[in-house]
Amino acid sequence: LENVVKQSEALYGASSPQLASDRELLAETLLELEDFHAGLVQIDATIAIWESAFGGHYEKMITSLVTKAELLAGIEDWAGVAAAAGRLAVTADPAH
Repeated sequence: LENVVKQSEALYGASSPQLASDRELLAETLLELEDFHAGLVQIDATIAIWESAFGGHYEKMITSLVTKAELLAGIEDWAGVAAAAGRLAVTADPAH
């Protein structure tokens, strides 16, 4: 999957939604493998792309924030989990 991310970045550019989707898939895989720190690097890059391309309330941001919270729980960063959950609530609220 790391090669897919590299190829996606080469093909589509560092700020493309396709790259964000590929990075998110890699982060989810790393979560399953319990490589939480590497997963956080990928999901943070994913979130940064969603933010720059679509703003903070993009629909796909919801799954990215859930994945981030799960990765943070894996390293027992409970303050980070709470922050991700708070951001998730704001992102999921259509009134914002």
